[in-house]
Amino acid sequence: MSTRSTLTIRTDNSTLHFYRHMDGYVAGAGQTLQVALEEAYKKAVQPYQVYSRLVKAIMMNQYPASEYRSTQSMYEVTEHAHLHSDREYHYDVYINKAGYVNIEVEAWLPNFDEKTQRHEVIYDGGFDGYKDLVTKEMVIIAERVAELEKKRGA
Repeated sequence: MSTRSTLTIRTDNSTLHFYRHMDGYVAGAGQTLQVALEEAYKKAVQPYQVYSRLVKAIMMNQYPASEYRSTQSMYEVTEHAHLHSDREYHYDVYINKAGYVNIEVEAWLPNFDEKTQRHEVIYDGGFDGYKDLVTKEMVIIAERVAELEKKRGA
C-alpha cells in the first residue's frame, strides 16, 4: 500500500502543488523535501531564487528503474493539493522575499475506532526544526527495519 502525499510550495506571488503517490511519510517525502531545500539554498544566489531552485530540485527527483517499472518522476504537478483526498501527508512550504522558509506538515491519522481519521499538524516552523523532525522519523524507521530483520533472522 502506498503512502500518498501532497506538497505545496508558495511565495507571496506564486503557488505550485505536487502529488506524490509513494513514500509520502516524513522519512520519505519529508527527507526528499529536506534535501531539495538544502540544494535550493546552496544554488540560490539571491534569496528570491530559493523558490525556483526548490521547484526545480523537486521536479528532478525520480524513482529509479527496477525490474517492474521504468524510471519515473516522484512528483507530478497537480491543480490543487486538496484534489487528492487519498493523501496521508501534506507538506506546505512558504518562502518569503528574504528566503526564509516556514514548513507545515499535516498528517491524516486513524482515530481510535479505526473507521475515521483525524487531521493533525505535526510540524509548523522553520527549516532547522524541520530537519530535526526528519532525522527523528528516519531513526524510528531504521529501528523498525532492524526489528523486522531481527525477527526474520530468528
